[in-house]
Amino acid sequence: MRAHSITNQTTQKPTLRRLLWGFVVVPLLLGGCDPGWHSEGPNGASSGPGQNKLAIRWTQSGLTLTESRCAAMGIGSMDVYLLRPSDQAVLAVWSNVVCGLDRYSMAELPSGQVVVHVEAIQKPGTSARKCVPYLGEALAKTSLEYSDPPVTVALSAYSTCQ
Repeated sequence: MRAHSITNQTTQKPTLRRLLWGFVVVPLLLGGCDPGWHSEGPNGASSGPGQNKLAIRWTQSGLTLTESRCAAMGIGSMDVYLLRPSDQAVLAVWSNVVCGLDRYSMAELPSGQVVVHVEAIQKPGTSARKCVPYLGEALAKTSLEYSDPPVTVALSAYSTCQ
């Protein structure tokens, strides 16, 4: 099974202060220059959505997770984080992603190096709190085409869910 997501560009509601800051103060400070959402900073990945793509897959003990394997491991869903390598700042988050995928494609990503952080989330109702029994990270580079083969994020045991 495969899935596809794009970044959510409407995570914050604009307020009058942000609008004034964005349309009046920032252009004055920059002397009329527009750095753009797609420009890369000194540490690699840019600070906002862009035109780049990335395909990933997650494995555990070298095996791609299937629906039946996820169920046997007690995994209900996956949370996928895209992090900036230099300071681990969160660039994007996808929650409640189906566990049993052989490929997960993401679009509208910033350009450059990113850290893909994947957390396996225990099935709801198994414990009173959100529990992460497995997690993994991989360094990847976004590009204008989906990575083929997908970047592999190897999941390792992280905590014991009780």
